[in-house]
Amino acid sequence: VDGTGDDAYLLISAPPRYLAVVYDSADANLVSHVDAVLNIIADNYGAGYPVNTSEPGDDDFWCAGWSADTANINWSIGSLLIHFENEDELTAYLRDDRYGMGGWNTANNAANGALRPIAAAIVLKSVSMDGQQWDYTIRMNASSVPPTFADNEYKIVDRHEKDADALKH
Repeated sequence: VDGTGDDAYLLISAPPRYLAVVYDSADANLVSHVDAVLNIIADNYGAGYPVNTSEPGDDDFWCAGWSADTANINWSIGSLLIHFENEDELTAYLRDDRYGMGGWNTANNAANGALRPIAAAIVLKSVSMDGQQWDYTIRMNASSVPPTFADNEYKIVDRHEKDADALKH
């Protein structure tokens, strides 16, 4: 927050890392269902706000309290989401020498070509015609996934409580 009274404003930004969505845009059935899911998200969480192009480290780059309300996040391709046609495209992006390089920004248009990192990817392989059965894989950024085995025991997340603190050691 900057200023007081009528001049006060809150600087906002999108999450710094992408959520990758991988699917073949030539598959009309899959595209139709992905579009329907994105519309449901937009209807329930709102359009959010456009990407703030601030650099990591700027004072206005990230507001964790603000971002906890998913209605503030722009759930669209180019903001929170990035689309790849197939896993080969995703892998090429991840293996690019400029991936996560210093100087990347949330608009993914850094002057030095640095590419915005990806936190996780959902690889959508197929969906039934009625949209009830999906074949997909979830790929996580290996640099930020906590171990599930530590201190000589498995750290299991209770699927009902969804307590991620159980994974910390």
